[in-house]
Amino acid sequence: MEGMALPKCYMAVILGKHPSSVYCELRRNSTGGVYSGQEAHEASEQRRVDTKPYPKLDHPVLTGEIMRLFPQDLSPEQISGRLGVLYPEKKKKQASPSTIYTVLYRETV
Repeated sequence: MEGMALPKCYMAVILGKHPSSVYCELRRNSTGGVYSGQEAHEASEQRRVDTKPYPKLDHPVLTGEIMRLFPQDLSPEQISGRLGVLYPEKKKKQASPSTIYTVLYRETV
């Protein structure tokens, strides 16, 4: 079947995936209209290497502040707001609600 292109909806059925995931994969990882599984894998690995690290998740002072505020029955959204008020000039001591959820999960599991 080399050289023949299957319709994307057939590919989805064969792979047991939703058609939209097949479209996304082909759009993201095709080069010049040609898809190579090996090249897609290599590109995926490179994107993983290039991903920005999340230093706030390993910041002990920030983690301590989050864990200090959490028992006060504050939601992650409220903790984020409180950190912004407590440390308006210190971005390293502030965190988004999603970062706070991640810290709470890591610390309580």
